[in-house]
Amino acid sequence: MPWAFEDGMLWKGWDDDYEDMQIKIYNNTLKYSKEVGFGIAPVGWAWNTVLKEKNDTLHYLHLSDWNHPSLRGSYLMACVIFSTIFQESCCGISFYSELPKENAKCFQIIASDIVLNSTTLWNLAPLSNYALPYTDDFFSIL
Repeated sequence: MPWAFEDGMLWKGWDDDYEDMQIKIYNNTLKYSKEVGFGIAPVGWAWNTVLKEKNDTLHYLHLSDWNHPSLRGSYLMACVIFSTIFQESCCGISFYSELPKENAKCFQIIASDIVLNSTTLWNLAPLSNYALPYTDDFFSIL
């Protein structure tokens, strides 16, 4: 699930602020996930959670272009994707990039919580449902 633009869709013919745009992304992603049957890495929802908690959000997760992720936004996205793929907490990962340790740990907690406490909502099947694409001797042919 992508994140909304920091300023929403305030272009000609649009009047959605950040929150309106993120809710539309959320609802449509859930709808299509159920219709088509794909799992969701809820990056945009994690961003929404962080931005609701933060008072001064100007370019906090976004770059100054109002769209692309800042270092903080990229780190939070990576945490969500980790927890989605491995269906385990990313809390305790020791790589913080250039973020303060406290920020990184907070993002790890938020990402893990959002993904792992709502696996049904995000349409994530248990990992045991996925077959490995190779046999034990797969690497012997290399």
